[in-house]
Amino acid sequence: MSDKNNTKEEKKKLSLKRTVSNNLFALKNIWKVSPFYLSIYLGCAFIYGLMDFLVESYMLRMIVNSVSEGKDITNIIKIVAVIGIVF
Repeated sequence: MSDKNNTKEEKKKLSLKRTVSNNLFALKNIWKVSPFYLSIYLGCAFIYGLMDFLVESYMLRMIVNSVSEGKDITNIIKIVAVIGIVF
């Protein structure tokens, strides 16, 4: 039992420089194997982030503003339906 405790204590954390180096090495190898994977992955992440903003933040703001301005419920349903269909 004491051997396991000693090995856990002896493990050292990687330095920031080593961690960055390892990540860059992995990214370089991914780029060699599939050059467009990173581009597609980052593009999808950007699009999903934009969609997340529009669906959660913008739609909520539109609903709250419409209710506070006293707009008709059909207009609010149209806003939700359009955003729901598009995204």
